[in-house]
This record gives sequence, structure tokens and C-alpha cells, in this order.
Amino acid sequence: MSIKIVSKTLALTVLALNGASARGTTCTALAMSGGGSKGSYEAGVLYGMYHSDTHASKNKYAYDVVTGVSAGAINTAAAAMFAPDDVENFVNYLTNKWQELKEDNVWVPWKPAGIITGLLDKSGALDDSPLYTFIQSVWEELGGKVKRKITVSCVDASSGAYHTFNETSTDPIKGVVSSASIPLVFPHQIWGPNTYDNPSDKDLVCMDGGTVYNTNLVSAVERCRETADQDENITIDIVVCDDNPDLGRWEDTNDAMSNFLRYRSIKNYYAAIQDIYKFK
Repeated sequence: MSIKIVSKTLALTVLALNGASARGTTCTALAMSGGGSKGSYEAGVLYGMYHSDTHASKNKYAYDVVTGVSAGAINTAAAAMFAPDDVENFVNYLTNKWQELKEDNVWVPWKPAGIITGLLDKSGALDDSPLYTFIQSVWEELGGKVKRKITVSCVDASSGAYHTFNETSTDPIKGVVSSASIPLVFPHQIWGPNTYDNPSDKDLVCMDGGTVYNTNLVSAVERCRETADQDENITIDIVVCDDNPDLGRWEDTNDAMSNFLRYRSIKNYYAAIQDIYKFK
């Protein structure tokens, strides 16, 4: 697996499960990480990859499966409305939508006292109900029909378990909002017991999927396995948003604070991409 640093805040990884091409039915997947407003960088990289590619055939960007966590889940919601081979329209639409996005499309202050109400009377400081309405309007604008396989994920605050939603879920848009429910910032999303997405006798209390795994590679492979006849025929493009994708060089100065700061850098680096290494 190779990692190319595209910018300070974004690393692009391309993973072929065996490094060789095999015959049979193939599947290409895109996995997008969380990163808050850095979801706009994901859109920019997809746009850049497609439009800067000089090869005549660009079908490698015709992703059969798209998975996303948090901000990546929001981008996945847009991807759902485009067929795999409709790549140019998808990347153009996604970048344009991020440029048009306003703060009040995502959140508004709680009433009556804004953040104070959120901290004292809600499970999040900000009211992110506009995000559901925004994604719903995007789906309606694009025809409302899911055209490829998608998976987004949240974490059940009660059990700590990772939970996924896909295009067959009872409310895929709520699944996207659940995946992007950043703890403290946005309220958790509650799914009642014995619903399609929560076959249990207890509530599913969803917080941001990045609480456990910031990039959902497992679902990318599992969904591809529904059509690909061999794992060797599965390819995943991974877009990871992170402030510290490169550890850089370090010189031992025999200084306690320098040693501590290096510890923090290494810990944060592996915390951000440990899901990729674990999966690999």
C-alpha cells in the first residue's frame, strides 16, 4: 500500500488487495474519512484526480461502492445520487455544493439560549437538524434515487459498537447525520428499538463514527464482495483528511518537552490512521 501526501491536510491512499489484477468480476470502492469541514478537501481531491488524469479511460473512478464516516458520510450521501459511471457530473456537483455550503445549512443555535441550551438541556452544543434538511434537499434535487452501493457508520454510545447504514436502511439520511454527530458539538441520534436499523430491545444512540474508526474500509470490501468473485478483484481508493499525515524528521535534543511533543506527534499520527494499518 502506498501513501501519497497531496496536501498538509489530506493523504490519498490506493489499496489493491493483492497488488495484482485478477480475472473475473471486479469492484472498485471509495472510502472517505471524517474531518469536519475538511470534507471539502475530499471533494477537491476527487475533482483533481479525475480532471488531472491524462489517461483516455477514467473508469477507475467509477466507484461501485462508496463508504464514508462523518464528513465522509456527507460526501457519500451526494455520491449515492450518481451512477458509478457518471463520474464527471458527480465530482463537479460535489465541489460546487461545498462552495455553496453555508454554516446554517449544517447547524443553528439552540433556542432560547444557544450553546448554553445545548450544553445544559441537549446532548450537543449546536442544533444540526438543518443538516438533515440540507441532505434531503440535495437528494430531491438529484431525483431521490440511490444509484450505487453506499455505507456510512456511527458508534453506539451505549455499547461502543460500530453500526453501519446503507442504501436499504429505513432512513439513510438519518444514518448520514448519525455518522456526523460529533460528540459535544452535535447531539446524538436516537434510533428506537426493533427498527430495521436497530434490531434490539434498546435504543441505538449514535455518535460520530470516527469515535472508533475514522475510515470504514471493512464495509468497502464487504460490499464489493457482493459482486466481485475474488478479493483480488477489489480495489479501494482511500481519501484521508488529517492535520498531521507526515511525521517528518525529529532530532534528539535531550529535552523533556521535545520528547513529550514527539510522543504526542507519534500518538496522534497513529490514532488518525490506525484503522488503515489494522485493516491492512
